[in-house]
Amino acid sequence: MFKKLILNPISKNIFQKKEIFSKLNFPIKTYHNQVKIINIENKRTSLELFVSVDKEEKLLCFDPHWLRFNCQSENSRQIGTGQRIIPIQNVPKILLIDSVKKKDDCIVIKWDVDSNQPDTIIPIEFLINNNPSELVNDDRYIPCKEIKFFEYFELVDSNGNRNETKIFEWLRHMMLYGLTIVKNLPTEKDMIKNLAELISPIQSTIYDQLFDVKVDQNPINIAYSSVGLEFHMDLMYYESAPGIQFLHCLKFDPEIIGGESIFADAFHIAELFRQKYPDLFSTLTKIPATFQKIHIDRKRPVYMVYQRPHIALNHRGKVKNF
Repeated sequence: MFKKLILNPISKNIFQKKEIFSKLNFPIKTYHNQVKIINIENKRTSLELFVSVDKEEKLLCFDPHWLRFNCQSENSRQIGTGQRIIPIQNVPKILLIDSVKKKDDCIVIKWDVDSNQPDTIIPIEFLINNNPSELVNDDRYIPCKEIKFFEYFELVDSNGNRNETKIFEWLRHMMLYGLTIVKNLPTEKDMIKNLAELISPIQSTIYDQLFDVKVDQNPINIAYSSVGLEFHMDLMYYESAPGIQFLHCLKFDPEIIGGESIFADAFHIAELFRQKYPDLFSTLTKIPATFQKIHIDRKRPVYMVYQRPHIALNHRGKVKNF
């Protein structure tokens, strides 16, 4: 028997360590050990930084409007929340950089007189981690060679103390490859809930927060029967389908035949399909399919219909989700 639950979709921001810049509670990732600016070039309509990051040299390019709206100073961010307070209508269509200098661990940008903007201050670490030209995760399309296992009591000890380093490693692997297995999770009530809440709130669905996957004489879902299931994704009739699902194997008697859980890397398959059948791939990204859950004859009647293409692409043409 399995326990099953759904998590709200999560963003990569969950990996960001929180530090305080000035008096702003703004998340800044701090992954790099050695960061050095080799050269700063002001091109007036853009900014180029030639940097060395962990001994790897790279060129970073920034649009002036991106720089203005990502300013981290108290003139641009509300103290405490870190939310932007820049009046959009006051930022001109043409922004010209007058000068750029490095001050402590930040870049300070002065705008030309006609731009009429206060100085922009951005931490160097923020620029490196959020450089728009580098926000592409090609590793997402490299299939995992083997499933990675984690021990539950490596993530949290018997007193409930979190091991943040190990949780980060677990979540990072899950994000990159889509699947991990946590071993030796106790079978007491709601333990799967405790595990999931290490990383995210739980999303309630038409099946509640937690539900048992076991054979029922009058199933309200095919998963509650002994019929084998093909590869599928759950709850696609929701506008926002689950980002992460957890299955907790509570019991598996040796006499049982079958019942294996089989997973496929849909991202990798989609890329192979794109290469072999580009026209058909394009169709799957444009023509919507209908997903529905219509089940009136149940304790909580459900009528849900939603349409979306089978494959969704991001602005770079990469597979985003399904």
